[in-house]
Amino acid sequence: MNEFNERPIQSERATALSFVNQLMEKSVESKDLETYSKLKEIKKLVDTKKYGLVWEEHAEFVSENEGFFPVLTEKSDRMINDQMESTDFNFLIEGDNYFTLELLEKTSAGTVDVIYIDPPYNTGKDRIYNDTIVKQDDQFRHSKWVSVMYRRLKIAKKLLSKNGVMFVSIDDREYQNMKFILDELFTENGFVTNLIWKKKTGAHDAKGIAGVTEYILVYTNNLNKADWNDIFVQDPEAHDDKRFNLSDEYVERRGRYYLDSLDRGGLTYSDSMNYPIEAPDGTMLYPNGRTEFENDGWIWQWSRETFDWGVENGFIEITPSTRKANGWSVRYKNYLLVDHDDEPFNKTSPYNNLIQDVLNTDATTELKKLFDNKKVFDNPKPVKLIKKLLKWVNKENALVLDFFAGSGTTAQAVLELNEEDGQNRRFIVATNNENGIAEKVTYERIKRVSTGVSGSKNSKRIRNLYTSSAVSGQNFVDKMRTELEKAQSMLDEFKTNNPEKKIKPKFNVDNNVLSLDIEETVNGVYPAHPTNLKYFKVEFVEDDEDTLEDELLAHVAAMVELENGTGLNANGKYAIVTSLDQVKDVAKDEQLQVLYIRSRVHDMLSNGELSELDALGVQLVDIPERYFAMELRGLI
Repeated sequence: MNEFNERPIQSERATALSFVNQLMEKSVESKDLETYSKLKEIKKLVDTKKYGLVWEEHAEFVSENEGFFPVLTEKSDRMINDQMESTDFNFLIEGDNYFTLELLEKTSAGTVDVIYIDPPYNTGKDRIYNDTIVKQDDQFRHSKWVSVMYRRLKIAKKLLSKNGVMFVSIDDREYQNMKFILDELFTENGFVTNLIWKKKTGAHDAKGIAGVTEYILVYTNNLNKADWNDIFVQDPEAHDDKRFNLSDEYVERRGRYYLDSLDRGGLTYSDSMNYPIEAPDGTMLYPNGRTEFENDGWIWQWSRETFDWGVENGFIEITPSTRKANGWSVRYKNYLLVDHDDEPFNKTSPYNNLIQDVLNTDATTELKKLFDNKKVFDNPKPVKLIKKLLKWVNKENALVLDFFAGSGTTAQAVLELNEEDGQNRRFIVATNNENGIAEKVTYERIKRVSTGVSGSKNSKRIRNLYTSSAVSGQNFVDKMRTELEKAQSMLDEFKTNNPEKKIKPKFNVDNNVLSLDIEETVNGVYPAHPTNLKYFKVEFVEDDEDTLEDELLAHVAAMVELENGTGLNANGKYAIVTSLDQVKDVAKDEQLQVLYIRSRVHDMLSNGELSELDALGVQLVDIPERYFAMELRGLI
């Protein structure tokens, strides 16, 4: 008898990789760099896939940077500090996004809540690879594209937090390849959905069938689908309030209700769910209008025990019916505010994956408004689209990353949304400076969003002033009245503090949540959304044994700021010192919490000095080993 024995190749590979990793660790400890380098190549060969996303891998042209390490240099003349009361900063990083991601991996691994990217679509005119535009007739254009995307997305995934979400815009050209990449990096269990965005109404010049949609692939780091309703915001408008058109003596606590038939056909049959119910006239009722027991596939949806409980608690109605053969209809109540166990319940559902209320033409108009009606960028994404995606992620004060920043739509979306809902999201956006885009478009856009654009026209903006929690349970009316009083108090205070502003208050109750928005009339083309921004540029330092540590140290301040989302010159919580004398000066600052210190200076501190800093609650962190450990060991 022939038996098929499946070879446990996956476990064999894992064992081999574990052994190679152990050898690599020993070579690091012994500083045997030659052995480390050879083992690194062996690991790559052992770990090569034989199935899955397989492509002709291409190496990007980086010879001009060989022997150099990327660092961040601040361009202080481009700092924006329009939100002076805050020490939080956003960041724009100019440079190749691969090196940007490498640096972010050192400062921000596991901390990014939302990543949105709009990468090149490989159209044959939108992408330069190794200093050459990749044209439509390039036989390797797909594999070159995959090579570029894979290396960047592999790092990007490491930046996401446990519940982090990634949105990736794409169209038909590379949709399949992009999904292969993301399925491999996140596994298929991390795939949430494919959003279909109807971006335009038609295309008269199309051949055959007009394509009017693009896609946004959605993935999460959390593979437990049971958590996804907490990761994503539920749609409060998923149900129709008008359907709940009936009321009874429980209306204050349960809200209004509608009726639904208790019997169903086509469900999994069970004799225990085919029991008799007595009608008011004594008739014994069975599912499907019967008066006798029969297995015709119809059952009651509730068990006998649940039904009896429902009768006692006012959830069941038995009324005359001309549609049922037995003359009676057995129906149950679906309340707005409670479930079928009479527990408070928020009747929401997930948002669906079809976006039809945002047009791509909006994006050009939005950008022109900021740039004196001039076209400064091709094919930007609409701010409204990015705001919609950000609102769907259930994370307060999220850190948002866009490493294909383009014109800076994501940055504008974050700032506008913060003003609308009162949150404090922060962004990190990155782009190269091809044709001056980082300086002339991305940075300039953020600056104009922050300061506003003046002009003769009036514009309106809406901001949320108050949002209550969901009101339910007993004394519903009294609770809602209390929330209304709170909202009115907030409105009165705003009017007192801003007597010159022209506003129109808008009270709204949706799904038992009271919100107060104010519509403000603002003079000018675009109102200000003040923010703080640091502008960093990716540069390179030479791998020189005598100067490397000093060179890296000179750029470590930017890394500290990036990790902590702050400016060292904006508060006294963080400080960097390079000499013993500086330690004594900086330690006097009562605000100091973390002191980044050169390792050799740290070693020079006495036990008494260390104890004194500890008593002050100051945490000592060695630099630059924390960010550049591999570089200093010569392992890169």
